[in-house]
Amino acid sequence: MRRRTKPVNLQLPLSGVEPPIVRTDDRSSSHEAAARIQPTRGSKREKVLALLQRNGRAWTLGSELTTPDVGGSEGMRRLRELRQMGWDYESQPLPGGRTSWKYRLKGEG
Repeated sequence: MRRRTKPVNLQLPLSGVEPPIVRTDDRSSSHEAAARIQPTRGSKREKVLALLQRNGRAWTLGSELTTPDVGGSEGMRRLRELRQMGWDYESQPLPGGRTSWKYRLKGEG
């Protein structure tokens, strides 16, 4: 069975108004969309940052950053995004482990 699509009324944007980004499957426009998106309160990135700030100079385990309440399965990615945004943090491997790390913001506390 063939699905019918609704006709779309495409209008040119007004002068000085940015058109909405509609193609997120296209590599160039998806990067453009990501650059326009500002972190919002309650976002996973903001929750990762809040946890690091709350802990101050105390170390935060990587496993804490990937809990569903904080960063979820992409918590470490959110941490890297914070570094790209200018937040500087330290990292150290946990004793006896090669894959477990701990993190803290530099200059806090």
